[in-house]
Amino acid sequence: MSPSIEAFWTTPPAADDQVERHWRELLARGLLEVDVEVAPGFSGTLRRRSLGRLQLNHVAVTAAQTLRRSTTQASRCEAPRYLLLCWRSGRGWLRHRVGETPLSPGECLLLHSHDPFELSFAAASDCLIFQLPVDWVELQLPDPQVAIAVALGKRQPWGPMLRGAMEALHSDRGTPTPFVLAENLCTALALAAEDIEIRSTRHVRKTFQSLQRTLAELASTCNVTAGEIAQAHGISLRYLHAIYSANGTSCGRELIRVRLERAQRLLLDPVEPGRSIDDIAWQCGFSDSSHFRRRFRALFGVSPSAMRLDTAAAG
Repeated sequence: MSPSIEAFWTTPPAADDQVERHWRELLARGLLEVDVEVAPGFSGTLRRRSLGRLQLNHVAVTAAQTLRRSTTQASRCEAPRYLLLCWRSGRGWLRHRVGETPLSPGECLLLHSHDPFELSFAAASDCLIFQLPVDWVELQLPDPQVAIAVALGKRQPWGPMLRGAMEALHSDRGTPTPFVLAENLCTALALAAEDIEIRSTRHVRKTFQSLQRTLAELASTCNVTAGEIAQAHGISLRYLHAIYSANGTSCGRELIRVRLERAQRLLLDPVEPGRSIDDIAWQCGFSDSSHFRRRFRALFGVSPSAMRLDTAAAG
């Protein structure tokens, strides 16, 4: 790797109403364009080192701050990159399109410079921020989006390895920095992301199966809604739709399918051959019999009455 190059910035002595402006300009010059809010008595430092294609930023502040990156600011980023953060001290939280993530010492986090976000620190804090080339990350991680805005810390099997690799690169002052340290970071990040993907896939599959069972139980209710199914599982409607989308379908499509398959079983039940088609439609959750007939033909290729007649003739 090429020799490290150091740059150091600090907020100059200034009145409180000028500190925010100085810190915002400093971050834009050395890291990212963001809006800044800081607490009284705030001061901050930013130290940057180049480690080959990687760039390490060490940010230390003396008081609370909030950093907001707007959609407009993100869109102006001409050199997209991933940001890998490691909290060394201080607590805070991240607000991102995927949700809100609490952060504590030892946590690591992956972001993309094209994403808007809000990052808040509750008090004094110390943070390492690696800027990683997009092609470098995407070569190592099959699906980097899986790991975006997910805390990689004490609860993650590979969290300690990832933190250790970041700290090793921070503490090493050799020239050039040993290639093996960057390789360790690469391996740790890939393993952490892979673990998230595996657990996420298992969770999605398990949740989908549970939702399907609830849907089957409630399908015969004419007015059942996706919102009621989500509420029964204690999840948001948006998350319910995301679960079904991840499985290549939708809640509405599955509801119709379950109802029609139940109607088919009733139509073919030899115990009650005299039950009317309208009664079966109502029992299976269809308030409109003509709608039921259209849907039935679309799924099975024949009308309900034709299926019943064909089955009776075959018997």
